Amino acid sequence: MKVPAALRANEWWEYKLISIILVAYMTVLKSGRDLYSLSPWILFLFLSLVAGASYVSLINDITDIDEDLASGKKNRMAGIAPRKRWLLPAVSVILGLVFGYFYADHWPSAILYLLSWIVFSLYSIPPVRLKARGYWGVLADATGSEFFPCLLMVSFLSYKMGIPVDLKWFAAVGCWSFAFGLRGILWHQFHDLANDKKSGVKTLATFLETESAKWITWLIMGIEWLALFVMLFLFNSPIAIIALAFYAFYVTALYRILFIVPVIIQTPATDNYTILMTDFYQVFLPLAVLVQAGIMNPLAWIVLLVHLILFPRSAYLVLQNTAGFFRRITGSSSL
Repeated sequence: MKVPAALRANEWWEYKLISIILVAYMTVLKSGRDLYSLSPWILFLFLSLVAGASYVSLINDITDIDEDLASGKKNRMAGIAPRKRWLLPAVSVILGLVFGYFYADHWPSAILYLLSWIVFSLYSIPPVRLKARGYWGVLADATGSEFFPCLLMVSFLSYKMGIPVDLKWFAAVGCWSFAFGLRGILWHQFHDLANDKKSGVKTLATFLETESAKWITWLIMGIEWLALFVMLFLFNSPIAIIALAFYAFYVTALYRILFIVPVIIQTPATDNYTILMTDFYQVFLPLAVLVQAGIMNPLAWIVLLVHLILFPRSAYLVLQNTAGFFRRITGSSSL
């Protein structure tokens, strides 16, 4: 088993990391500081997130082996000898301790970083295993994957910039990241619902299948949108608003021209769908924020270039879909 395959990075690299790094970009620019000068600390934050995400992916697979085998689902860790399975997460923990050392001089950031590791350990590892405990598992995943890491961006960068944390920004980011995290884990649970039923795992999705539970979906989406609008108001950037308008046009074109259905959480019978707002958080808004940074300081264009090198897939898919719009409209077979 190769290490990259065991980490399953393709499943979380862009989907989980971009939205968190976006908060880092926005926190710096909102404070009126130069993004390029803070980029070494943003890189430090990014690498510390990678260590944590790797740990999460590994322990989740290790603790899912029996259930995955029962449902017929492939598990990358099943082929590794039991004595060797915990070596990779042990390496991740060591890296996490190294990063934790640098967080230690600012205790709020150190606590936020530590909490992500704790909740995901409780999420996966028996006997607690919150993953199989209904809404507790959803809360653990949402806080560990989005809420705590996003608040960490605000806390640590404010500390490094020598300014107090903007409590309005902190609260808006917290509400937005928590709601987006809830949507992410619920989508994953609905996506795996058939396998979970086979293996007897009772996730929250098994309780939310009924029509009567759909109001929860709209409540989560409403909180996310409200918090996002507060964030955009506090960020006060015309470029960000333009990006939102472009995204609205893009997702409308996806549906009307390419018949790609936007969904909030539950996926339709067809595989031709997109999760609402994901492309905005992963492509449109990060690029708009980085363009703004480049306008403020030409050296920040380097940050934009590095961002695209690290996260090329989401931007490429948006570009590919945009080309598809023009092919449909013009009747051309290529662009």
